[in-house]
Amino acid sequence: MILYFCDQYALLVAVAAIYGFSNFLFGPPANALIADLVPEEKRITAYAMLRLAINAGFAAGPMVAGLLFLYSPLLIFAGDAATTLAFAVLAFFSLPHGLRTIKGRVSSPKVILKSWTEALVDVLANKAYAQFLLACLLMGIAFSQVFNLLALTTKNFGISPSIYGVIMGFNGALIMLIEVPITHWLKRFPPARVLCTGYVLIALGCIACGIATNTVSFFVAMGVFTLGEIVALPIGMAYSSNLAPEALRGRYFGFRGMTWALSGLIGSIGLWGYGIMGAYW
Repeated sequence: MILYFCDQYALLVAVAAIYGFSNFLFGPPANALIADLVPEEKRITAYAMLRLAINAGFAAGPMVAGLLFLYSPLLIFAGDAATTLAFAVLAFFSLPHGLRTIKGRVSSPKVILKSWTEALVDVLANKAYAQFLLACLLMGIAFSQVFNLLALTTKNFGISPSIYGVIMGFNGALIMLIEVPITHWLKRFPPARVLCTGYVLIALGCIACGIATNTVSFFVAMGVFTLGEIVALPIGMAYSSNLAPEALRGRYFGFRGMTWALSGLIGSIGLWGYGIMGAYW
């Protein structure tokens, strides 16, 4: 909500940093909690269901935001604040606690440092997980740039904010409609091959976004990109949870979240590249 009232660049950056930090707090504990509660053979479907719920909101959000923007941008920020607060209350009173694996007072800086140091040493020794994080970093750099740059690209081709919202909502709608059955079918294949296929489709979607010039071609590009997301992300979440030791599962997902955050930070360079090369970046 405060973002709407920021009228100075320094203040905007500070508030955006706090928002980004808070936003990334959700992923690691949510993914670890699912791994704690769901048997290994059912985790792929469980993560697909989590993404189904998230993308139900993602499908509706941009479309509603695009319409609200025509009336008042303040309504977008107020609605976002209200729904986020509702989730916080629901999570606090309804969600169970996962496995308690940290010994000592969890708020102690020494305990926190010790637990994360142990996890880092374990991650570096876990070759398969380290390779997975590297793949996530490289894919995430491209992934984040699509969402950073698509608004600029569509605007340059004369596409209105409301249509842009529908294009973004199309991503969430596809995930809602087909991710669960596709993920269930993909469980029979080796995870590494599935991840590779998904990452290739995401790359093709990035290329398609770069050469799209009208509404139809942007929808096609988003369809290819979303198919790659559907193939790769739920399998990747389950695959990484299976690689993590039970006692370090939450911190393993924390390193995965840090990797995604780093990919977004590196991907922000795309705005500079876009300014030089345009959509071909």
